[in-house]
Amino acid sequence: MQVRDKDLEVGSREEKIRQLEKEQLNLRSWLFEQSSIYAKIQKLSTQKCKEKERKVLTMTERSHLYDVIGRIYDDYICSMKEKYPRLTDEDLLYLCLSHTNLDSLSIALCLGFSNTQPINQRKYRLKEKMKQ
Repeated sequence: MQVRDKDLEVGSREEKIRQLEKEQLNLRSWLFEQSSIYAKIQKLSTQKCKEKERKVLTMTERSHLYDVIGRIYDDYICSMKEKYPRLTDEDLLYLCLSHTNLDSLSIALCLGFSNTQPINQRKYRLKEKMKQ
């Protein structure tokens, strides 16, 4: 009977850890949404123009985005670098942005692309890098 109680206790604590991790991600998203760069991204994502005419984040804005994301997701980035050393800074930025409430087009605009094709390619390459 004690083994079963311990198994239930472990299962309960593991579930609590999963809930806390989810809450942590939600809080990070909320913090990011409070930043000025998020407001800029939201403005860019509402553009009503042809794909080739879409504006994307400038290099300066991208640098600011890296700084903001780096501060908010620091421990997540460190753990991913440790677990998957082949990931580039842009891969890590993509992973962080994928945990926010941004859609694929908004993430593409953040990375300097006017459409989602490069994002789809990045997802595929990330899966391959993370398998090894």
